[in-house]
Amino acid sequence: MEIQYIPYRNEFREDLSEMVISLYSEDPSGEKMNDKKIENTICYIQSHPDNGRIEMIIHDQLVIGYAIIVYFWSNEYGGSVLLLDELFMREEFRGKGIGTGFLKNLISAESGKCKAIFLEVIPSNTKAMEFYRKAGFMIHVNKFHRYLLGSQD
Repeated sequence: MEIQYIPYRNEFREDLSEMVISLYSEDPSGEKMNDKKIENTICYIQSHPDNGRIEMIIHDQLVIGYAIIVYFWSNEYGGSVLLLDELFMREEFRGKGIGTGFLKNLISAESGKCKAIFLEVIPSNTKAMEFYRKAGFMIHVNKFHRYLLGSQD
């Protein structure tokens, strides 16, 4: 099975939107998602490529998944940290090693550039928790807190 990781292009807009909406419908405890937020993310990343990227996961010319990757500086780690903000695979392609392959590729590509890779998983998503554990990710001892500013539309 040949898998490609292709940087987001506008021709992927419909597939990306569909998958983002699917991700947020599978995980209703998160923030509400809409087309405006998706468009804002695309515009921001396209105009600030040093801050992150969107990668499309392709199999036989079919978009089967995506990842949103964001970089930030960490004083604690003494360098850049990668936040895997979202990783989504269409349901029929899950459990086939594609996500594992993506993570291995990401870790290999970012080794030497970043000090750590962070991601968040809702504790009730036991399949994702196990997937990331098997890939070598460990639960961090710190708790994630948030304070919302302004409208979240």
